[in-house]
Amino acid sequence: MRIKNLFYALFALPLFFLACEDNNKVDEVKDPTVAVVAGEATENSVSFTITSTDANKVAWLVVEATATLPTATEIFAAGQEVAANKSVEATATELKAETEYKVVAAAMNSKKSVMSEATITTLKGADEPGDEPGDEPGDEPGDEPGDDKKYDVDFVATQILTGYGNQDGVDCYILELGDKGWAERNGDMWGVDGGTYYGFIIVPSAKGNGVLPNGTYSLSEVVKPNTIVYELSYHYKMVNGVPEGGFKMYKDANLTISDGKVEAVVEFEDGTIHRAVFEGDLSVDDGGSQPSDKFEATHTATEWTWGGGSSYGNKYNVKGEDFTVSVHFPAEYATEDGLAAGEYIWTNTSWWGYNDFDNEFTTREFYIKDVDGVMIYASIVRTGEALVEKSGEEYHIQLTLNAEDGTVYMIEYTGEITKPTVGGGDAETITFTSMSEGTEFISNVYQFALKDDSGENTVTLTLDSSVAGATEITAGAYSWVSSPTYIYNGDGNADFSFKNKSLYIAGTQYTNNQINAGTCAIAVDNDVYTININITVLDVEKTFEYVGTIGEQAGGNDGGEDTLLTKLATPSVSGLVEGNAATVSWQEVAGAKDYTVTLNGTDAQTVTTTYVVYNDLAYSTTYSVSVVANPADATVNSASDAGTATITVGADPNAGGGDEGGSDDGGETTESYENWVFTASLDMATMKVVMTDGTHTVACTLSEIAGATFYFGGTGALYVYDVTINGVAAESASGTLTISTNQDYVVVLDAVINGVKYTGTSTNSVV
Repeated sequence: MRIKNLFYALFALPLFFLACEDNNKVDEVKDPTVAVVAGEATENSVSFTITSTDANKVAWLVVEATATLPTATEIFAAGQEVAANKSVEATATELKAETEYKVVAAAMNSKKSVMSEATITTLKGADEPGDEPGDEPGDEPGDEPGDDKKYDVDFVATQILTGYGNQDGVDCYILELGDKGWAERNGDMWGVDGGTYYGFIIVPSAKGNGVLPNGTYSLSEVVKPNTIVYELSYHYKMVNGVPEGGFKMYKDANLTISDGKVEAVVEFEDGTIHRAVFEGDLSVDDGGSQPSDKFEATHTATEWTWGGGSSYGNKYNVKGEDFTVSVHFPAEYATEDGLAAGEYIWTNTSWWGYNDFDNEFTTREFYIKDVDGVMIYASIVRTGEALVEKSGEEYHIQLTLNAEDGTVYMIEYTGEITKPTVGGGDAETITFTSMSEGTEFISNVYQFALKDDSGENTVTLTLDSSVAGATEITAGAYSWVSSPTYIYNGDGNADFSFKNKSLYIAGTQYTNNQINAGTCAIAVDNDVYTININITVLDVEKTFEYVGTIGEQAGGNDGGEDTLLTKLATPSVSGLVEGNAATVSWQEVAGAKDYTVTLNGTDAQTVTTTYVVYNDLAYSTTYSVSVVANPADATVNSASDAGTATITVGADPNAGGGDEGGSDDGGETTESYENWVFTASLDMATMKVVMTDGTHTVACTLSEIAGATFYFGGTGALYVYDVTINGVAAESASGTLTISTNQDYVVVLDAVINGVKYTGTSTNSVV
């Protein structure tokens, strides 16, 4: 198994936000309390009880009595968290014998944090049975075989993680001994909570040919044979997703590998000595045995086709008789002309730029054919490997994808990497027979859907509002730009684009990054438009034409296309009004790529979410809302009928009536959202997080995207601002929002907003 980015010199601890009191708020939150009571002690452990009240979070750390006591912030960042508002028994292990320790606990809520401590001394160590008189405990690493040894910690590892790589131009092996296993996070392998781990990079004198090479290795600052690399070898214990107290580096270390056994003796700066032993399988992929020797494909790919750029790097479309999958590699390894040979590790992150992405890949849009012959979305992939071999233009590619449900997909491809062909013939002119009225895609940008009778050819034309409206377009010549968001740029140029993924030619979808160039000529005569579009798709020129009016079908077409297509289900629409804001939501429609939402028949927008939020509505007014589901595959489905709902905004609470309504500020709510069940979405471009249960929505903006814990109202680098509830700005907010926990990129909310507690974890991954 190959390990990437396993070693870190520094582990950044997030700042912890302490909420300030709101002088305008009624003090409903009591001060938290916490108390520590010492229990029993052994030679290497101490037990104690922590009791807390009125707390949202409680954690503890154990430090030597002579050390500086940690702050509450440090305890919450690096300590062990326990249940709040009850008595909890806990034990600290791996301590030094005959040493005085302080157990320090901290508790906090939205109002403040408090601390408590207790002093406990570990017992004196007893001599090992059989020690000869005069033997001293704690012999240094490097004692001669046969010497009686006494270690501060004698650790038996139950599992081993191995890898093969290169350090300073020298071949090396990576191994980590542990007792709890590992989990993938951002493409790296990390220990899991409660686990203890000893990591080493060793430099062999000769390759092991598929197993860790036998030999004796000693710690060295110089990378040379038979050494342990000093800067990249360490010990840690994983607590709450982070190494407790950080990584501990070795002062001295010796490691012996024999057939089926690893034994390490390490000394730390404080003088403590640990021994770690593992016995079992020491196999490692070092090229001694090729993965292809043992690979048995469960799915054979018949196509490996260039798919263009993506937000994950560059993409290939991989297809077989019973599956399809998109496979993304970093752009430096993958082009339309070829893919670099080598081994790649699967990553689930979409945050390119927050990692070096050395030899990584990811997968999206994974479909398997069901018993009825229909391609259906398969289980989410969690880990995997890719092996790419190349001889001339011929590739042999193996994918191992481990899915969340336990399924292992073994995919094999042999052949050339091809470029996609463009359907409909190279010189054919495609004639559209209908053109929708324009809808406002984003501010100052209008879009018009064009299609032919068969539904096999469709596109959504995008124009600047200075030349286009719902029912009219200014005649002229327009030039292609790659993104509809670039249309309104204030440069005065006559540009056009397509809504991305809206172009279908002969039933095949093409993205804007597969279009090389284009022109669009528009003429108008008595409301009849003649539109000619010439574009180059994957180096093939295509021509589209439309003659007719906007919003009606041309050439006497009677709409018979629906007899060839299945209409999507009608969305079931509902609305929730709070103040003069409203959240309109609906259930997801199978087969839909997005939804067109119209307010009062004029204000239209297209969204990919299953809700929209309207702000600043008129008081004492009833609105009508319609939602149309648009098909993801226009060759199979047509748009749905409109689902409708009405929403009524009540009277303005501030209009007349004197002081009626008391001190209601319009933002407070008496609802409870503890253990909230919600879905979340993350918009990387705007750095906005939206959490909703379909009727109640909390939205906020992050200071940056870094996969860490964010703090409401904090002043550090990672904090939350612009907090709204159903579109209404929050009066006050404190607490945390965590984007990522372990390998699952979910949203974890623990906050008090407008005096209401919000806790819960999103039911979906946001990337």
